[in-house]
Amino acid sequence: MTHYDQALAVAYDSLDGLETLTGSGRLSETGLNANYVSATAYAKSVVIATADTFPGLDPTGAADSSAALQAAINATPDGARLIVPAGVYKIDAGVAITDRTLTIESYGVTYTKATDGAIFSSAATVDTVYPVTALAAVTVNDENTAPGQRLTVSGSTGWSRGDIVQLVSDDVLPGGLPGGGTNEYRCGQHLMVHAASAGTVDLLGTLYDPMSTNIRVHRMRRHRVVFRGGRFTKTGGGVTVAFTRLVAPEFTDAVVHTTGGQAVSFAGCVGWRADNVVVENAPNIPTSGIFGYGIMNMSSSWGRASRLRIHRVRHAYTNDNTALPAGSTQFHLYGRPFANVVSDSVAIGTDNSAWDTHSGSQAEQFVNCDAIDCYNVYGLRGRGHSVQGGKAVDCQHLLNIFSQTGSNSDSWGHIVDGVHATRITSGNHAIRVDLNPISGALETRKSMIRNVTIDGAAAHTFVVNNGTLEVDGIMVTAAPTQISNAAVFQLDNANVTGTNVSMDHLQNTAGTGIRFVYVKGATQFTLRRGRWDFTSGNSRMTRIVVRAAGATDTVKISDLSMLNKATAPYDTITSASFVDWSAGFELSSVVMASQASIEDAAKLATIANTRAEVVKLQLYSNTSPYTLAALPAGMFRGQMLVMFTLANTNQTITIPNDAAKKILTASGSSIALTGTSLPISFVWNGTNWMQTANV
Repeated sequence: MTHYDQALAVAYDSLDGLETLTGSGRLSETGLNANYVSATAYAKSVVIATADTFPGLDPTGAADSSAALQAAINATPDGARLIVPAGVYKIDAGVAITDRTLTIESYGVTYTKATDGAIFSSAATVDTVYPVTALAAVTVNDENTAPGQRLTVSGSTGWSRGDIVQLVSDDVLPGGLPGGGTNEYRCGQHLMVHAASAGTVDLLGTLYDPMSTNIRVHRMRRHRVVFRGGRFTKTGGGVTVAFTRLVAPEFTDAVVHTTGGQAVSFAGCVGWRADNVVVENAPNIPTSGIFGYGIMNMSSSWGRASRLRIHRVRHAYTNDNTALPAGSTQFHLYGRPFANVVSDSVAIGTDNSAWDTHSGSQAEQFVNCDAIDCYNVYGLRGRGHSVQGGKAVDCQHLLNIFSQTGSNSDSWGHIVDGVHATRITSGNHAIRVDLNPISGALETRKSMIRNVTIDGAAAHTFVVNNGTLEVDGIMVTAAPTQISNAAVFQLDNANVTGTNVSMDHLQNTAGTGIRFVYVKGATQFTLRRGRWDFTSGNSRMTRIVVRAAGATDTVKISDLSMLNKATAPYDTITSASFVDWSAGFELSSVVMASQASIEDAAKLATIANTRAEVVKLQLYSNTSPYTLAALPAGMFRGQMLVMFTLANTNQTITIPNDAAKKILTASGSSIALTGTSLPISFVWNGTNWMQTANV
């Protein structure tokens, strides 16, 4: 078949195109002349891979078509399209595309491969590498100023404004995984040329990691490979479709099914695109060295994946970088995966985190990414990632913010907003922040979680170890059965601030020892405006605050509203802590002491654990007379304490004038109260509770 015949075949296949010639679907001389493309011109833009033109192509899948398809690739002019007709093509030897710009259209095509390695490998070679003798932060100017970097290099690069370069160095990537001394995770970053002259290149952008050792720079070659359509099936190991060091590569309208490796990989690419992609299977068998990923991003920047549907993989999307020896020429493995976006996608049945990042990554975004029947929905390692929107159904865990196992690697600065989950089934937690497991040090750089709803949490809502976290707008409904000792917040050496946190246990019927917050170690916990609902008289709701032995915590709870009262607010809390709660008609600002508890200072200690401006001490005895025990210090100067007795008190309760008990009466003498006595008021002056004078 000649190129002229190919051109006619494509034209007659396009009915829509024919109809536009006359508006009636009929050909006219005027219409044909207006839309005529010569066979010579068409052959430069489109090649059709038929067996007549490229012997050895077998659309039945019986024979290996690798060599013939490679010939078709090689025969396609740079910038042109290669159309592969419908059929099944065995590609056991694989096909390589190097330093080419082309589009491969494979609608109706199935590619198969039973051997290791990629079906298609697309790559650009490394352009001239320039050693950088000096690197300095500068300001670049257009209408406004912006941060930039000035490179000093030898000679003229020939680069111009708008070129994309990769700047690398042998410096170890801060906060990444530890290497082995020889092989380390090393710095690298993509930036855009602002201006270039002999010996100098100005780049637009902020440098995110310090570079000082063996700094080099090269321009990204402008080669773009696009795959449209096709089903890619592979039983061998390794990635199925691979892109390396390309600018704006694209993989769209495709289906991948693999039993031995990753589906799609972008390594060292800029502005990559994956759209309308289905991955049917990429199994996770770590014991066999098989880590099945849907989309794998290695040190790529500014890419975007959308409309993904990923089934039965380890991660639907993940990123990473690789440890390298100093001076490596594998430039596509330097630096962080940076500022890539995944949106409007769903993961189904993943064996680990559906939407995942690794320790060396930064500024990744998941926008409206859903998960169904997954082990975990979002797994965030690295720096400054964001999750915006998203729905989870019947997943074990909702969110993990964590250091890589066995390391103190970075995970901080994340923002999670607007996630909704139905049935989080794990017996451990819904949301976990677990950092610095080796050092045990508190990570002071915080992450933020807001506007999250969970309908059906079977265990702790938040577990935070060594992390700093701020939460706002959290609404949780407990599962009918929860684990014993479940907490809304389970904290160990953590710094957590919460606002507008609601926990609903009204439909919960099983699970003992349930508490609002558990604190251990040097934890700092602050809650502003909370709600905790459970049925009346429910003894399974044991405490607002439970403290571990040896805890050195501070707990500050403002305005926790409960439908009913827990068994007790807390056992003991530190002097710097307070818990302001209300439950029906009962308040934390009302302390009740009856009978022997009147003489028990420990029972009166709760007076000090509220920030109420006026604390009320209710006294009652109908068995024996009692003398009030020592009072705790007030929470602040000017705090008032009003003492009153119940009307049916028929025994004398003595209020001593005793500085050792921090009580000084107006008369300087003890006061005897009975059921008919008027209330008496005291003010904390920083040292004692001073009775106010009668007026």
